[in-house]
Amino acid sequence: MNWFAGIVMLLPLSASALNIEYQKIATAESSRVGKLVVRYFMSFEDPCLYVQLLSPGDNWQVIKSSSICSFQGRSFSTEFAHVGFENISVSNGAINLVLRIFPLRASGEVQRSCTIAVGSGIIGPLQC
Repeated sequence: MNWFAGIVMLLPLSASALNIEYQKIATAESSRVGKLVVRYFMSFEDPCLYVQLLSPGDNWQVIKSSSICSFQGRSFSTEFAHVGFENISVSNGAINLVLRIFPLRASGEVQRSCTIAVGSGIIGPLQC
């Protein structure tokens, strides 16, 4: 975890941000993207990946939040046996990751290299 994550995780979220129960966070990281900080995290209790953009110059205000909870229109919660995110990194204005999905039918694991564009006040969709 880089040094931003330790600082950012202690800060309260604004009313417009996601409703987060910090004790349930399984993984959290953050990184600079231009003048902003991107923070992403996963919870023990749901399969979504949560992404936020924060403004360090505005008292770490959350300026944009997004939850990645589906792939190809299919819900992580109800349409897959398991979903995982691996090898997450931030570079060149994007979150890069490997999405591991296990379909409900026993057809085996599927892995996809994916990106989520971040920066300049935007959080893009999951692109695989």
